[in-house]
Amino acid sequence: SPEYRPPQRPVPDPFSLVRQTPLSALPPLIERMYQETVRVKDRSPRACAVMAGLTLEAACQHAQAQGDSLSEQLNNLVVAKHLPKMLAEMACHIHQLRNIGTHLPEGEILPADVPVILDFVEAILAYLYGVPATNGAG
Repeated sequence: SPEYRPPQRPVPDPFSLVRQTPLSALPPLIERMYQETVRVKDRSPRACAVMAGLTLEAACQHAQAQGDSLSEQLNNLVVAKHLPKMLAEMACHIHQLRNIGTHLPEGEILPADVPVILDFVEAILAYLYGVPATNGAG
């Protein structure tokens, strides 16, 4: 008898909900920061990482997150149940890349890092400003 093989199923895209969520509800400052992040993505991976970190800082400030550092503010959003732990961990990776881009002249942000950075930022912004309102309206 032939060997059993499970049916092939497409692997779900974890960002599919995010990609379907318009980021049109962003507060003006956060939208400007995000747009600048996107504008520099093809010209400078380092600038993209720095702007992504600043975008997250602006989102934490808008959410009135408590803490002296971006990491502490992200943890505050998790504790307050404004952000899932998984998204806060994504944000911490962006924070680390931002620090490399800002503080280490020899540190390199690669062009391959840019799509991941943008996916993470978009996922976090969609959760904070798009997904909850979308789910509540449905």
